[in-house]
Amino acid sequence: MKKTTRIHLATCLVTAVLTVAIYWPTLDYDFVFDDAQNIQNNALIKIDSLSWSNLKAAGFESFSYRRPVANWSFALNHLAHGLQRPGYRIVNIAIHIVNGWLAYWFVFQLLIVNRQSRKAGKSQSSTPGRRHAAWLAAATTIVWIVHPLHVNAVTYIVQRMVSMTAMFMLASLCLYMYGRREDSIGRRKIAWATALICWLLALGTKEIAITLPALIFLVEWFFFRSLSANYLVRNLKFWLIPAAIAGAIALIYLKMNPIEHFKAAYEVRDFTMSERMMTQFRVVIFYFTLIILPSPGRLTLEHHIITSTSLITPITTLLSVLAVIGVLALAIYLAKKHRLLAFCILWYFINLAVESSIIAIEMAYEHRLYLPMLLVILLIIVLLDRLRPPLIVGGAVTAIVATLLIFSTVQRNKVWETTFTLWQDCVLKAPNKARPRYNLGNAYFEEGMKLRLEGADGTSQFRNAIKRFKETLRIQKDYEDAMCNLGVSHAELNEHDQSIAAFTQCISYYPENVKATIGIAAELRDQADKAQGPERSELFETAYEHLQRALKLAPYHSTANDHIAYIYTKRGDNQAAIDAWRKSISRAPKADRLANLGLLLAKEGEYLEAIEMLKRAQAIDPDYQPTYAFLDYLCSSYARQVEPGTTRAEVYRLSLMAQKNIFRLNPKNAAAAEKIDALLELIDAETIHGQGE
Repeated sequence: MKKTTRIHLATCLVTAVLTVAIYWPTLDYDFVFDDAQNIQNNALIKIDSLSWSNLKAAGFESFSYRRPVANWSFALNHLAHGLQRPGYRIVNIAIHIVNGWLAYWFVFQLLIVNRQSRKAGKSQSSTPGRRHAAWLAAATTIVWIVHPLHVNAVTYIVQRMVSMTAMFMLASLCLYMYGRREDSIGRRKIAWATALICWLLALGTKEIAITLPALIFLVEWFFFRSLSANYLVRNLKFWLIPAAIAGAIALIYLKMNPIEHFKAAYEVRDFTMSERMMTQFRVVIFYFTLIILPSPGRLTLEHHIITSTSLITPITTLLSVLAVIGVLALAIYLAKKHRLLAFCILWYFINLAVESSIIAIEMAYEHRLYLPMLLVILLIIVLLDRLRPPLIVGGAVTAIVATLLIFSTVQRNKVWETTFTLWQDCVLKAPNKARPRYNLGNAYFEEGMKLRLEGADGTSQFRNAIKRFKETLRIQKDYEDAMCNLGVSHAELNEHDQSIAAFTQCISYYPENVKATIGIAAELRDQADKAQGPERSELFETAYEHLQRALKLAPYHSTANDHIAYIYTKRGDNQAAIDAWRKSISRAPKADRLANLGLLLAKEGEYLEAIEMLKRAQAIDPDYQPTYAFLDYLCSSYARQVEPGTTRAEVYRLSLMAQKNIFRLNPKNAAAAEKIDALLELIDAETIHGQGE
């Protein structure tokens, strides 16, 4: 076996072992943040078969509908093991391992073609041979694979979107370079066709892959065409084709109206387009410092980046602009004699170009460095290699650096263990940023709700949630969701006045906030239930007015229709209540809504439809006890309306099923046990009566 082959195999083995060792302990960590809307609460990825209709809905109708390939991967995970977290993270770990192998192949090929291009140029500069290139590629890959910045793309499940995009982009680059160096025309065509497929898959995973044609063009021009100006002039028209395709895809993403798209996107941001662009010069410098010094204390999900409002506010904006321009100028200057170094610099900026541009997204996230970081590491290693260290020294330095990075990555991973540890870390590292405090408050709120559903006391969780929401509002007084959830938290503690005050504050900033409007109505309704006389009627009427306002904004809002159906029922207007329940169910057919509709239909004599609604409620939640109580009530009335004999026996059997479930849910219910015996006798009697007929 050749020595180079041994290095290849050893690198693949080491990267796989290190990745598994670092990330395996994270398998059962919580779903966090955007995992909720993309996985946990995304009904569309919860498929039960691989039918086209399921795949179409999961891929193109999910929250991240522009990223169907990522959505399909989540859907396949769910098909295999539901919402069991380890399965999702095993896939993320596997992708990271594959990326390590692809990164090694790409860097190795890059070093080889750089060596060959330098020889063609008859340069006297020293370039690595195959074995030395393999060692440099191995060092680059190992440092890259264990870097703590990758935690946000591996441990954070939803950011598979980034690592999978990188996987397809690296595969495409490797295949292009393989095909470019392959003498066989047939193999070259296969390699390039596969590279094209990988690019399309990358685009379907995340939009950042739109930069791939620019990267391939630079690989071709730098390393296969020796920066030939003649080649550029003669063949530019061919490179315009993928550029045009990329442009067309960008327009499709922007719904063919980029100006309106950007305008709408910036309406929900607290910075302008020009402010974002100025800030991004500081961000790309900040990113570079994270690559060089990734200590756990500097890493967080939520970086608090101060917005640049002018080139001198803060002054680091101007310094960063000059630094970026200087580095790009350096890359141009180095390109002819040190093209690998120049390419590494351009690689960093091109891979950040989409997310550090005018697009109105968050200022900074660590997962955005997943691919840009690769050749920054190579650049540093190549520069250090020019000091001519002995192989054993270079290996020792790599091992020491990798060990330090592994320690940092392991420490960083611990932060992601639970929702609480994650957001507590974010609050600690971004104390003046509102969203981490809001998300920590939301974590306490959800834990309180979970405890309430389990029959436990969630008071302390709601108190902690209220504290965090108030802290959020001190930082950002118009934080819409914080005001709403503050109101809901007070409501859970039966603090009606504080709840209404929080909802009212929200409406003062956002008059069309449906959740806050419904929140006020719900609190008034609860107060009305406890009141007497004219005060009771007045509170119900005020709650009704708020609900009417909410329904004008969202006519089919399920919660609003739930509350107004309750008020109609209190008024004795069953038909209006039935209409409201139908609207509620049309959007969200939950067991309690179907059961309440069934009860009202039974009271109105619509027994068959009532039975259908109650059976649907049972199918959705077999443990919702009111369903069976309402069904028993229905059967008691319905049995008197039908003919004696077989038909009445069937009604009693339905009542028997209801009573058996009531007893199943509460085995101490003596009344249910007695009624079961009575119903068995009635069924026998009616069956005999029917046979006699």
